[in-house]
Amino acid sequence: MKNLAYLLALILCFSAACHGQESQKTPVRSSRKNVAILIFNGVQIIDFTGPYEVFGQAGYNVFTIAENKDAITTHMKLDVLPKYDFTHHPEVDIMVVPGGGAPHKLDKDDPTIQWISHTSEKADYILSVCNGVFLLASADLLHGREVTTYAPMINHITMYAPDTKPIYDKRFVQSGNIITAGGLSAGIDASLHVVSLDKGSGRAREVANNMEYNWDQNSRYVRSQLADMLLANVLDFNPPLFNREVIRYEGDTTYWICHYKVTRNESLKEFYTQFEQGATMYQWKKEEEKLGDHSIISKWRFTDFNDRNWTCETQFSDDEDSGKFNLLIDLQSQ
Repeated sequence: MKNLAYLLALILCFSAACHGQESQKTPVRSSRKNVAILIFNGVQIIDFTGPYEVFGQAGYNVFTIAENKDAITTHMKLDVLPKYDFTHHPEVDIMVVPGGGAPHKLDKDDPTIQWISHTSEKADYILSVCNGVFLLASADLLHGREVTTYAPMINHITMYAPDTKPIYDKRFVQSGNIITAGGLSAGIDASLHVVSLDKGSGRAREVANNMEYNWDQNSRYVRSQLADMLLANVLDFNPPLFNREVIRYEGDTTYWICHYKVTRNESLKEFYTQFEQGATMYQWKKEEEKLGDHSIISKWRFTDFNDRNWTCETQFSDDEDSGKFNLLIDLQSQ
């Protein structure tokens, strides 16, 4: 009997050891749905933390995942330790692919693209935020779908996914089980939408209120529809206007007025010429120009991608501070 008891004890110990090893290899499946949020070096903070907060508040089992478990550094230099890596993580019900410092195109044998492709096969929902949509494009997940992304990049989508339909007038877009969101805070709205699909709009509203977030289910705020988006390309100076003081910046979908005080190394005429070249490149038509020693005033007309007509009056002038210029822009729809 003593030998039998000893043998049973050995069997139990061996079984417990094997179970412990197995639990290290395969994470235990949670009774809650699993939300895997991809992170990588250069990831935009709110792109992944916004959805993390929404799904966490809604009661999901949320975790971060990266190619390996080394610390990653976000776009704004926050260091984050991933919970899991690509080879060891729970099953994924909802996959979140944020944006940030990721290229628009990755090869199909890239580990991140392989993980997205494999994981998407069983996921209930796939959500991209900002330029994370380009990672979905690299994984061949967007064929024939309506999609959106960060406002200045929407017109880039068809360069990498030619048979998609870019959507300019929505904060996020659902096409099948794939939801693509605009940039940054748009990921919060899209995540709440996924919660509403899975748990009902009442639960999503409850989560939004608990976050003290004004969730607009009709998505009336759409960044790409604001008039200042039409200025992005023509204000693409070299060097960029990073070193600027913003005196005024306001408008809506029908007008935009801005006033910058900028530091430049070139002359006033050279500064204006850069704008003139950009405006001409994007088919703005000059109607009027007044060249002075200390100011240059011009008036332009153009038609945007929605066939709306616009006028734009600009004034480039010397500032009292040496080496600085004033740039005033008055954009109006017609």
